[in-house]
Amino acid sequence: MPDPLLHEAHPTSGYAAVIADEGEAVWLYLTTEGPAIVADCWLLNRGPALTREDLRARADAYRARGAPPPAPAEALHARAVPGYPILPAFALRWNAAGTAVAATVDAAVLALVQATERRGYHRDLAAAGPWGAPLTADVLRAAFGEGDTGALDA
Repeated sequence: MPDPLLHEAHPTSGYAAVIADEGEAVWLYLTTEGPAIVADCWLLNRGPALTREDLRARADAYRARGAPPPAPAEALHARAVPGYPILPAFALRWNAAGTAVAATVDAAVLALVQATERRGYHRDLAAAGPWGAPLTADVLRAAFGEGDTGALDA
């Protein structure tokens, strides 16, 4: 994992959240001491989304760098931002137990990872896959409590 854009340890749970720029994509990680990755989720592509076919053609290069690939165009909702040449200002928001953390931009939840699931959730994913699963208000309520959907639709 490269140097993080943002790193924050929860004060009591033993987990830490890391937002890392992996080159062509930015990822959210939930880690333990070590740091062992407990859960991960794609956050954004640094450039326009490639097709699955293009990503397959580049698979060896991603493996050689030890970097996860960006999300393909086919995995994204139409509302997804096509690429971020300039990174937004991320913030992290923990649940009370410190077992789930959301990555936010302008107070809106972009993605969520939790200790109970290897793959996280993202508001711009159209279907579950290696990048994560679609983030819903139900998932946020389960992680953060009733009535707290963290400006999911913002």
